[in-house]
Amino acid sequence: MIKKGRKVISLLTAMLLIALSVMPGAFAVTYPEGITAGQLSATIEKTDIIINTLASSTKEGSLEGIIMPELYKDEVLSSLTSGIYTALEENGESISSLGLDVTPSGVASYLGAYPEIKQRLEKAGKWSEASLEGAHWGVNDKEGFIKAASAVLSPFNDLLYALLCGGRYSLNALVGFEGAKGYETAIIPTLKSLGCLSITDSSVFYAEAKENKSSMLENILGDIFLLAERIMAAPCDVLTDILPGIAYFLEEGGLDEAVSALIEPLRLQLFNISTFIKIETLLSFIQDSESYTQSFTLNFNDILSSTGLEMAEIDLKEIASCGSVSSSGTVTSDKPAVFAVLLRWIVDTARLNSDALKDMLGENSAEASELIDNLFAKNTDDIIALLVKLLNDTEGEYNDYVWSFTAFESLNVSYTPNLTKEKFQRVVDGIDELLDQVIAEGGEYK
Repeated sequence: MIKKGRKVISLLTAMLLIALSVMPGAFAVTYPEGITAGQLSATIEKTDIIINTLASSTKEGSLEGIIMPELYKDEVLSSLTSGIYTALEENGESISSLGLDVTPSGVASYLGAYPEIKQRLEKAGKWSEASLEGAHWGVNDKEGFIKAASAVLSPFNDLLYALLCGGRYSLNALVGFEGAKGYETAIIPTLKSLGCLSITDSSVFYAEAKENKSSMLENILGDIFLLAERIMAAPCDVLTDILPGIAYFLEEGGLDEAVSALIEPLRLQLFNISTFIKIETLLSFIQDSESYTQSFTLNFNDILSSTGLEMAEIDLKEIASCGSVSSSGTVTSDKPAVFAVLLRWIVDTARLNSDALKDMLGENSAEASELIDNLFAKNTDDIIALLVKLLNDTEGEYNDYVWSFTAFESLNVSYTPNLTKEKFQRVVDGIDELLDQVIAEGGEYK
């Protein structure tokens, strides 16, 4: 189960990093020869129906039921906690200068609701010594996961309250700063760009944060999880709808603007006297960071090494061109074009992992292996065209005649003399085996 949880996290992380690498570009997406936008649009709907039908036949009953619970695991929370704070520990001095205690014991002080985790962290002097392997969080659903993740990040609550809700944050007894309402200016635009339809109202956000600062992260994560659930309900339809908007937001500097909206309004407080300041060094650091603004190359095969799978390259610059922008900044997706790009990526990824696909079939799969080899002997667009045509082969005229039948009437059937009903039944029961023997003796039927 630990291995499976790590695979899910690796895949999600890979997809997030892909999205962050989008930069401006201009592309004209072409369709496979003989395939129309209408056929691709119909294939989006039919693919979702197939996915949901297959998922509904499992014991979990839905795609959401299959995938999402894999996140609500002890090992996932433990990996997130160790990963976040191990990375922050490298900049411990800078972080501590902000009045933040991100040592294991410092974080443990916020985890009273998770006694086993707290006990383990209190024993560790630094994060490299903290062992959370096999630790029990007691989380098994979305609400529990969100509360636990928010608790893990609780050391940042006071700082976030200043940045998101216009609160005050003290660096020491004499120096502090006052933020602005960054939830409205930074977080809401970012959530909208991701495709979130249900976003916590700002008045509710501020009121709940005033009572409980942990509610800030709980509300933000809750809105993101609602988006994830919407994707699980119709993955092809929703992803082809939201991806161009995400790409546009990033390439137009939306992420930079969101960060600036948090930092620029800060007011320095000295001896309770406030004045506007610009934290140039912090802004410069953020703007120079490749993780925010620069195109960078990632080896996704390294990210997915724990899964044993390879990932084909996907150029989301192309997806960014699959959307039209209104005067209000709303992005309308050309969903068939996005789907064409995604299908090419999926087929190329499957081609890279053809050996793994064969291994998944197990022994005695020579015919299936041959089928896979023959399929991938075709070029990518030919495979996509085959798929689309298979799912759209009912296009055209159809017979809508409604058949009706009269009620069946029972008839008396007489048997051949000297042959009883029981003897006929024995013939019916044995005829399949007899035919199999005849075919076996005569060789393979052509």
